[in-house]
Amino acid sequence: MNHRAVVRLCGVTAAVVLFVVGWTAIGGAYGAKALLFGRNPLRLIPRTIEREARARVRGQEVIDALASYHAKHAAYPATLDALVAERWLAEVPASGIGDHRFTYRTDPVKGYVLEFFMGPNYEKHSYEGAAGAWRIDQ
Repeated sequence: MNHRAVVRLCGVTAAVVLFVVGWTAIGGAYGAKALLFGRNPLRLIPRTIEREARARVRGQEVIDALASYHAKHAAYPATLDALVAERWLAEVPASGIGDHRFTYRTDPVKGYVLEFFMGPNYEKHSYEGAAGAWRIDQ
């Protein structure tokens, strides 16, 4: 192996290391895992955003049903099944993230909390009834 071949090999190795480090910084473990297993991490990011948006749309169906239930009863139901029993929902929708379901609980301060989990770090997406907004906890 001559000097030029060694320099070229070192340059390629450095480029690969910088590429992996860069993607790890951008996409965290998700990007590194995708690179190591031959997937394009750029395609994973839009799919993750799409899944989150789909889960929030399904969550909005539940939020609207909770608002209607509260308007009629002046209280939130103990479980989401009560929304189905009174026909505010045909069924309690899945979050759309694998087979994960929404979790729900009433809260004296927040009114209620509707949650789903997603992502490589299993991020918790919570909707608080009193605040009227989604937030993400890691």
